[in-house]
Amino acid sequence: MILMGDEYGHTKHGNNNTYCHDNSLNWVDWDKAGDTGTCAGLTRFCRLMNMFRACHPAFHLEEFPTEQNIQWHGHRPHEPMWEEDSRFIAFSLYTPDDVPLYIAFNSNHLPAQLELPEPPANYRWRLVSDTSISAPFDFLDDDELEPTERAAAEAMVQPAIDALRYTLLDRASMILRAELIVPS
Repeated sequence: MILMGDEYGHTKHGNNNTYCHDNSLNWVDWDKAGDTGTCAGLTRFCRLMNMFRACHPAFHLEEFPTEQNIQWHGHRPHEPMWEEDSRFIAFSLYTPDDVPLYIAFNSNHLPAQLELPEPPANYRWRLVSDTSISAPFDFLDDDELEPTERAAAEAMVQPAIDALRYTLLDRASMILRAELIVPS
């Protein structure tokens, strides 16, 4: 969950209940928010994630997801970890107007070794975002990245993704997008 002020690194110093504070704990520091150098990576990530969400029909369903358009996963495909002490959830989203997406959240203090679900026929998974990777490589679906930089970042993760394996570090999330394989 991203709150107003998170995009520039606003902190409440560990206080998660600041509703009654009429002071800097709750005020938006507009000077800091406008400073592109302070938290440029987080600002960029928020902007790109918002644009990504806006462009994908899977995030604009008019009805609650059903087994027709969502499949739940755990560390292994189609084996969700619904246990009370589980700190991991993943799912695939499918809509007729969009490419499939795989999304995972690991709130555990340990990395998660994932077995990824098979992408649809003639598709492969491509990394869109992994929050454990430093900016600007935390969001690869960015036209502002130099092509050589993106290619280098993708080269580091794509072999594992193609093998349907991925290590999602602790307290991180990731998004994969199915990409049509173009014959060469």
